[in-house]
Amino acid sequence: MTSPTNSTSSPKLPSNTLYDRLKLTALILLPAIGALYFGLAQIWGWPAADKVSGTVSVLEVFAGVAVAWLKSIYSASGAQYDGELSWVDHDEGTALHLTRIDLHALENKGEILLRIPARRE
Repeated sequence: MTSPTNSTSSPKLPSNTLYDRLKLTALILLPAIGALYFGLAQIWGWPAADKVSGTVSVLEVFAGVAVAWLKSIYSASGAQYDGELSWVDHDEGTALHLTRIDLHALENKGEILLRIPARRE
């Protein structure tokens, strides 16, 4: 898949699997673990419920910030786009032209995401 952005060097992005795991950890696993320990500690008298759940909360925030930062890098890179539509003026009017797209990469996709750059007048 080609990217519609320029070819300047950008930070290396982690794999989708690593990103997905980090997101799952930040959004589901850590909150569940914190709530589980805190709840069971109240019922069974386990030690340091507030410290354990507080530590897990701090880890949640850190993981959430990492996920947001990685998403912003990914979004800025333009790698999420399969191509772009560009404006083409004709005598009859204006049309959109599909550009910067790897047709072979689209063979097995059920949907595509296209960037539409601002029209230059």
